[in-house]
Amino acid sequence: MSKILLLQAVVAFSSVAVSNCFIWSSTKRSPGLLMSAGQNESKQTFFASLEQSLRSLGSTYKTNRVVDDFNEGTFKAVPLFGRLRDVTTQPTTIDAMTFNSFPDLPLGPLLLLNGEDFVYKGQSAPHAAASPNLYAVQTPFRISKPELKLAQKSGDGSWIPTSGVCTVIGTFEPSEDGKQLTISLERVELTLCDESNNAHKFDPRQFTAPFIGSHEVLLMTPEFTAVKGNFGSIFLLFPVNK
Repeated sequence: MSKILLLQAVVAFSSVAVSNCFIWSSTKRSPGLLMSAGQNESKQTFFASLEQSLRSLGSTYKTNRVVDDFNEGTFKAVPLFGRLRDVTTQPTTIDAMTFNSFPDLPLGPLLLLNGEDFVYKGQSAPHAAASPNLYAVQTPFRISKPELKLAQKSGDGSWIPTSGVCTVIGTFEPSEDGKQLTISLERVELTLCDESNNAHKFDPRQFTAPFIGSHEVLLMTPEFTAVKGNFGSIFLLFPVNK
């Protein structure tokens, strides 16, 4: 059954690629030009159709709910549309990544390293905080203009970090019918490093109050999961062997 779903989804995703080439081609050729209102409307219409297709598949085959075995481990998240995609495709700041937990770090603009970020879920996740309800997002980044100086561990001299890894950690809780996950983000971990293997791991910083979000499960199979976030983002989660 999952093979049939995968085949049907591949057909839908191949249409996504064709649509993206058409809709975003003018933006790629002329970065300074804004997408026209008509193109933006076409993109929204297309992804609304894609969401409906995924929702229909999940409902038809009763795969629009959490399956524990498919919901644990390491995943690669691929945002297709919405706020999450916008956030991950442009420079960000340490304040945005850590919910203002490190106001004392003037790192400047940060570039996310797409393809190297992972989501860890559940007891089987290869993460130090692994638990039945673990939900953690690990995001590596590069510092655009490295200037911050950190003292050497030996106490002699200093070094300038050029990259880092931010991990936001919390828990997830399935709804009674299994069709939604409530995400509670509780703390953040941060490590800065350079090309000479210098590294500094900061003490974890607990949020004053948890940041609550949710994932509506549109389709969950062994090969991938499609969800819709509480801000309207649609993204896919692919299991990764780590």
